[in-house]
Amino acid sequence: MVFCGDSLMVRESDLDFPDYDTLTDLGLDPQRFLPIGLFGGVYCQTAWLAPGSPPAPGCVFRKLRSLFGAINDELLAVAGRGYQIAEWARTHRFCGVCATPAVHVPGERCVRCPSCGHSAYPRISPAMMVLIKRGDAVLLARHNNSPSHFFTALAGFLEAGESIEDAVHREVFEEVGLK
Repeated sequence: MVFCGDSLMVRESDLDFPDYDTLTDLGLDPQRFLPIGLFGGVYCQTAWLAPGSPPAPGCVFRKLRSLFGAINDELLAVAGRGYQIAEWARTHRFCGVCATPAVHVPGERCVRCPSCGHSAYPRISPAMMVLIKRGDAVLLARHNNSPSHFFTALAGFLEAGESIEDAVHREVFEEVGLK
């Protein structure tokens, strides 16, 4: 999938992602394509175009919010993840400390400065807190690495492109082992 600013390139006919051949005609630098995972068994990548770039033939740019309800939720979630990753990559091409061009770290969602060593990862935002109940009882956790000895409700952070619901399931499993 390809973004231009906060707009996603979609096929005009069905609002689906353009195919690989359509995107190769744009002449994008292959290093601009970043992996975002599998969708429907298909390996997906994201990239961005410079502001004002035209879409590929048969395609249009649509703002992500305008696609809510127009495409299925799973496709919109993949597009949201793609946007977050593309925007992070676009805005972290240079080191935020010394302005040296950053390089991608193989096997990680990270860029690192070859000059000063500064690393930059996609921003992770607070996501959720959940209280699991069974009858009058609630599930609380105490974290081994915490200096306090308090028990707390389960909480965690959203990963790039992850829904709040998926974060709840993942955090509950990671913190207490329940599925």
